[in-house]
Amino acid sequence: MTTVLREPVSLYDAKTHLSELVEEAARGREIIIAKSGKPKARLVPLAPKDT
Repeated sequence: MTTVLREPVSLYDAKTHLSELVEEAARGREIIIAKSGKPKARLVPLAPKDT
């Protein structure tokens, strides 16, 4: 199950903390990235591969 972070992350903060955000996404969190307060992108976990 994917959990969405409540507050969007600013583009500046996303650049500064990218490795931490990637770890959060890997744990199942969906992260919205905003530029000038407007959502522009989404960082999501990869779907597990079928074996």
